[in-house]
Amino acid sequence: MNSSSAPASSLPPEAGLQDLLEALHVRRSIRTYDGQPLRPAHQAFIERYLHDGAHMTGPFGRRVRIELLQGLPKDMQVGTYGYTKYFDAVLVAIAKDDPIDLFEMAWVAHGLVLQLTHLRLGTVWMGAAFSQQSVRRNLSFEDGEQVAAIIPLGYPRDKKRLFDLIASKGLASAHRKPLDFSCFVGSFERPLGDEQTDLRDALDLARFAPSAMNKQSWRVVLNEDARQVHVCAKFSLRHKIGMGFRQYAVAPEYIDVGTWARSFDIATRATAIEGTWSIAAPDLALPQDEDLEYLCTWTRSAAGGA
Repeated sequence: MNSSSAPASSLPPEAGLQDLLEALHVRRSIRTYDGQPLRPAHQAFIERYLHDGAHMTGPFGRRVRIELLQGLPKDMQVGTYGYTKYFDAVLVAIAKDDPIDLFEMAWVAHGLVLQLTHLRLGTVWMGAAFSQQSVRRNLSFEDGEQVAAIIPLGYPRDKKRLFDLIASKGLASAHRKPLDFSCFVGSFERPLGDEQTDLRDALDLARFAPSAMNKQSWRVVLNEDARQVHVCAKFSLRHKIGMGFRQYAVAPEYIDVGTWARSFDIATRATAIEGTWSIAAPDLALPQDEDLEYLCTWTRSAAGGA
């Protein structure tokens, strides 16, 4: 990893809550870059962020490891063949194959992605279709650690390639299912529908979080009084987990839920609704005919209204 020579006084300020809320609205996956290296101020910003313990710690207290690689050799073949092109830098998200480890990694990484979105840098999440070997040979790993995802980043090229237009439609990245697809009240038998809740705007915005193959793998159940939101992962890509180039190294659904939770957390706090995250034992019946797993619960703070 290259060290930056940019003085601290030249670093761009970190995005505040309202800036991050705007970034949630405008973030899109960028697959074509202009090939230019990161500007010194942006490189220094990222390196400072990656070394900040508060930024790199998830809601359950685990320190997350993300590495910045730059000046990638043109023959390195880190990413997909032809799908993502001309990026000079990549964030490497490293985690153990553990549900909460992956959840917190995604929480932290999504926060950084939104900071970069605010700085007008482009990013794209890649959980599969990248070369583990190419990335691993540039880094050291502890026992159990692996590359869970990579995030190419850089400056978007002004004119989109034809592939960008096709990929956007093919992956349905510009489209999301309605709230009833993933949000329920009381139980999985009752979709959110027209339920009146002050959490609706946050839930609506969070559904635009990045997800593997746009599966939108989160399923959330609000308590009747909307004081708690129980979050589950809905699995559909188990058959794509393995060691092949086009397979996921870890279950991508845990990462999807982490990005959703960070989006929801930002959207609620930006509208003065405070809450905390915990791993509870909710009285929540999971449908027997669906591959679902409970992960965590958001609980509204006492002064958070209802």
